[in-house]
Amino acid sequence: RLMHIRVLPDVQRRQPQPKGLRPDTQIRDQPPRRDLLKPDLNQRRAHTLKILDKRVRAVRTIVRQPRPDLTDANPERLKLDKGQIIIRPLEVLRIPLKMFELVKRHAPSPRPTNEDNIVREFELALAKNDINLPPMPDVAVRIARQIDDPDSTSDTIARIVQMDPSVAARLIQVVNSPMFGGTSKIDNAKDAITRLGRVETRDLVTCFVLKGIFRSRSPLLQQRMKQLWQHSTHIAAICHALAKRVKGIDPASALLLGLVHDIGIIPILSMAEDKEQLTKDAEMLERVIDRLRGKFSAEILQRWDFSEEFAEAAMDAEDWQHDRHEHIDYGDILVLAQLYAINESGDSKAVSDIEQMPAWKKLMANSTDGSDAMAILDEARQEILEVQSMIT
Repeated sequence: RLMHIRVLPDVQRRQPQPKGLRPDTQIRDQPPRRDLLKPDLNQRRAHTLKILDKRVRAVRTIVRQPRPDLTDANPERLKLDKGQIIIRPLEVLRIPLKMFELVKRHAPSPRPTNEDNIVREFELALAKNDINLPPMPDVAVRIARQIDDPDSTSDTIARIVQMDPSVAARLIQVVNSPMFGGTSKIDNAKDAITRLGRVETRDLVTCFVLKGIFRSRSPLLQQRMKQLWQHSTHIAAICHALAKRVKGIDPASALLLGLVHDIGIIPILSMAEDKEQLTKDAEMLERVIDRLRGKFSAEILQRWDFSEEFAEAAMDAEDWQHDRHEHIDYGDILVLAQLYAINESGDSKAVSDIEQMPAWKKLMANSTDGSDAMAILDEARQEILEVQSMIT
């Protein structure tokens, strides 16, 4: 059988089975956190998953894949086995495979548009590792290596930081700010690292040096790159403010996630420089970015040796139904930060039913004081502005 999948809103209730449906065809609801292949579906022949909802960017958006050999599967079709766990509500249409093949043979194939061809070309370049991947700045790489070295000391890390005087100065400025400051003033990199801790130092230094990779040769694309940097720093500051009020989420790591969640747009813009259509058609450029940003960002973060949780968060950055774990995670913080930024800006994409989203529910259950998250962020506006200024 072929299973067609359509994502259902959480609040939607499906209507009864439509009249005229063949006896061997069924429509059924599949709640999240369930094995996709129920016992009555576990037949010997393989099942195929077909994504129909255009909002779904990848199979793993709705299915958690425990098998590593499935992670690079074509996002449109995927052979299924037992153990595929649904992470979003689904509506499943089961029809006989012979019926589907008959319809498929007689159905006209849509002609790919120029936009489709560009997207496919960029996807192939990513798969072949033939993209202009922005390198992680050297100082960030060297500090990360020292953090991972159990024999390294604050003196060693401080010497690396001091090789870039601007980074050292900003680190000292941050550690003396109200957000990180202690009872005494710090005036050197070593003491700043000691007060912050090794991991937080690594995350902050990475934030400080990332701006240099947000560059483009094209004047049009350079303007888009500036917008990307402004968006990323704003989301990073909101993530930081949220993380300070949630148990189990490190504010510096949340700040870094907000800054890199759209890092995949950089190579997309780099490749767009060689596409005249994209340099002249801003609307098409944005559509191509929307279709590729999650996949590219997740791939770059994995190649930069960021955690799997960061890669998953980048993949789901605009998936308002993100719900990979029962506990609140960095992906939930990122989704809420994006929703707050959208609603705050008065954008036409503003979402009115935030309270129904999994990330919101988990935040309310885990916040340190139980207050309304959006109200908390409204009160933290000045703090958000200060953090954004700190990393800009």
